[in-house]
Amino acid sequence: MLYSKSHMFTGIIRELGTITKKQKRDNGLRFNIRSTKLHPKLGDSISVNGVCLTVTARNKNTFMVDVVKETIRRAHFDTLHAGNTVNLEPSLKLGDTLDGHLVLGHVDGVGKVVVFTPTKVTIAFSQKLATFIVEKGSITLNGVS
Repeated sequence: MLYSKSHMFTGIIRELGTITKKQKRDNGLRFNIRSTKLHPKLGDSISVNGVCLTVTARNKNTFMVDVVKETIRRAHFDTLHAGNTVNLEPSLKLGDTLDGHLVLGHVDGVGKVVVFTPTKVTIAFSQKLATFIVEKGSITLNGVS
């Protein structure tokens, strides 16, 4: 029997974390992220800029996540460096209030912001993604619903 767990998020950012270290690894990248409000435990899922990642280590105010090549290909983690801030949201627990939308944190592709004003954001995306985007549906931009 296969067991798969899928974590849900709301798209409501709980903290801006700071990348303190980026390391190249054989299978991808490892990031150390400073977080003073959130204290995820080893093995917890956390949304980092909208991508569901697993905490692989932690100390007082820093946790580590590993980003595999497939995730790097589908998201923008190769452009992040020490000193950059990232949007953080812990996964929902049963009984938590839903303040935003239900989002998975599994990235299907990356769009490009072509218009950004206080009242409008226009995003260009590939035709391949058009099938998954519904009128009046929800998407996230760096984890924000």
